[in-house]
Amino acid sequence: MSEDFAGTETLQLGADFAAVRTEEWESAILKDLKGADYEKKLIWRTEEGIPVRPYYRRQDAERIGELADLAPGEYPYIRGTGQGWEEAQTWVPPAGAIRADYLHEAGATAVQELGFALAEAVEKLQSAIETGKTVDTAAARTVFVYAVGSTYFVEIAKLRAARELWSAAVTAFKPEDLTCAIARIHVRTARLNKSLLDPYTNLLRVTTEAFSAIAGGCDSLTVEAFGFDPHLALNVQRILRDEAQLGRVADPAGGSYYIEALTDALAQESWRLFQQVEAAGGWTTALESGFVEAELTKSRQAKVNALASGRQTMVGVNNYPNTNDKTPDEPPPSVLAGDPFPQIRLAEPFEKIRERTLNHAEDKLGISPIPEDRP
Repeated sequence: MSEDFAGTETLQLGADFAAVRTEEWESAILKDLKGADYEKKLIWRTEEGIPVRPYYRRQDAERIGELADLAPGEYPYIRGTGQGWEEAQTWVPPAGAIRADYLHEAGATAVQELGFALAEAVEKLQSAIETGKTVDTAAARTVFVYAVGSTYFVEIAKLRAARELWSAAVTAFKPEDLTCAIARIHVRTARLNKSLLDPYTNLLRVTTEAFSAIAGGCDSLTVEAFGFDPHLALNVQRILRDEAQLGRVADPAGGSYYIEALTDALAQESWRLFQQVEAAGGWTTALESGFVEAELTKSRQAKVNALASGRQTMVGVNNYPNTNDKTPDEPPPSVLAGDPFPQIRLAEPFEKIRERTLNHAEDKLGISPIPEDRP
């Protein structure tokens, strides 16, 4: 290496590059758009209608104020505890756990998962207090189970928002020790977006989902094998911990203007849904009245319609399917016990179409789409 490149001079990037005002960025963008609609071209909206901008700056996260400066382990624990996560491939939910993962598999949006899970948790907390338990004891024993899907940044923000919401709810009960308001969150990879005929894409999906769960600050994580060898599911966690070094950084998403703004937006919308449930009489009333199922039906149908119309794509399902794929030897995970909602997989209608096509080709035309000598 030459002497020119061997020095230890500190780079002063802030001084070397002049600050660019937001107005200048926007002017450049409008010029490049050449008259195209800014909203339609560059603003993406989540399932809940939350607008996602093409870029974020400091002012976009200003609403969260001092929360952005808190360290992991500090109230309201948005940034987690800083303790890392546990590999929990055979984890069994404790009795009374708040099963937000049931909502996910029924087609819930992130806001519905957060708002409904909070409503159930608050009702159980209130019930425990009425039976003589202290707020501190009951809150500290509360465990949340979330499923994490493929919407990468939304899933990271969802888990961070879950901790913020639970802290706010528990604080309203005036505990003696605020550490009882730390949300204890177990995460498993989702089933909603998996395909029986695409095990290797499933493997890729669980990898990004595990990354989201870890970056979002889960306490424990189960990576479910869906059509691929179970040892690969465990290896996903080990690779992320030991090779990607995710275990060395607490809340790696913290400080990102986008993630901070998205966390805040999800928390705000979920709190509104929680208040709506509370105003209607609480979680049990909302469940028995059919309100929860009606809301899930709408969000579930929206997901199905988006996939069927091609507005939403799933690689290997409605986009670039491998027609030579066949059902893998490894069975999918067993049905979730105790789930009060319909469990769906978005790929299932496409799988049935392919099955009918195969049957027709073999029965009517005598053609086997899958070569006999294919391993």
